[in-house]
Amino acid sequence: MGSAIVNKVRLLTMQPTSACNLRCRYCYLGRHKGAVVMDLAVLRAALARLAAEDLLGPELTISWHMGEPLTAGKDFFRQAFALTERMLGGATRLGHSIQTNGTLIDDQWAALFAERDVKVGLSLDGPTAVHDANRVLPDGSGSHARVMAGLDCLRRSGVRPSIICVVNQSSIDRAEELRDFFRAEGLWRINFNIEEIEGAHERSFVKSDADWRERYRRFLAVFHAAGVAVRDLENVKSWLADRRPRAAGAALPLHHLSIDATGGFSSFSPELLSASHPAHGDFILGNVTSDAIAAAMGAAKGQRLWAQIKKGLLRCKAECPHFGLCGGGYPSNKLFENGSFDSARTTACEAGIIIPLAVASHAPAVDAAHGRGAPSYF
Repeated sequence: MGSAIVNKVRLLTMQPTSACNLRCRYCYLGRHKGAVVMDLAVLRAALARLAAEDLLGPELTISWHMGEPLTAGKDFFRQAFALTERMLGGATRLGHSIQTNGTLIDDQWAALFAERDVKVGLSLDGPTAVHDANRVLPDGSGSHARVMAGLDCLRRSGVRPSIICVVNQSSIDRAEELRDFFRAEGLWRINFNIEEIEGAHERSFVKSDADWRERYRRFLAVFHAAGVAVRDLENVKSWLADRRPRAAGAALPLHHLSIDATGGFSSFSPELLSASHPAHGDFILGNVTSDAIAAAMGAAKGQRLWAQIKKGLLRCKAECPHFGLCGGGYPSNKLFENGSFDSARTTACEAGIIIPLAVASHAPAVDAAHGRGAPSYF
């Protein structure tokens, strides 16, 4: 187990602030408490530890995520981008990405993203009625108009965002409407996330809808036929082309490292950073301002966490014919859906792997009992 804790960090998820200006009805982060903005000293400590502990590989993606990152302000990001380049630019190939609800984007934000070549992920659930059903401001009003204004700013700066679109009970049968909307807006790179049980969000229509698999298969098939670059479809098509085993970085110690606005850090699925569970407590392993990262991963709490996640990986390998495609999936989904890291199939597996595999290979309709059709590779 000791050798596993020296993985190089490939994805560094940073929470620049705990604040968010929306109150999305399916948010996994739960109640919004006080807003905390990351002090640059925390970022400096994190970067210094990555370098000093030899945790940098040939490339590092820094994902600014959780809450609404843009509420930290432009000055924070200008300084943060400059600091990361100064401290790590000569040690690894750096890339920045940011996941935003888009409501705060103006021309200055867009210009900053273009200048720094930041990959922008924009949360947009479709046309007005679909989007505004869940992605709302604190007063309950919809956010769609503000998102579209932000999208126009990105276009003017030549920034082409990828889209994250949550599919729920109200949108799963409206694929053609969503396809036409995204096509009219020139948005061809989309990540569909089926509404999940995760963190503070403890309910999903998939738990009470026996037909959701077939409904979602039909939904994806519409976008597949239209030639839209849907993340999960592209992933499985790539796997079908070469059949090379994939690893699940989120299930490997320190491959994914997440740091909150106060410097607390965790590993594995980024969603664990803000979560707690009756059997585990919280998942914070230490704080970058005071604790060595690798040592914390190797301490008792990190070892217990890895032992349970590893059991889940081995269970997936033994039970699932798709292990070579996903490498064991996301530990957070296993915990929140099944109540244990030592488990296998989840809604995320079905929606992100099994159903897209059926669509991409033109397989029969998904079987509700097993979540798979019957092409020869199963």
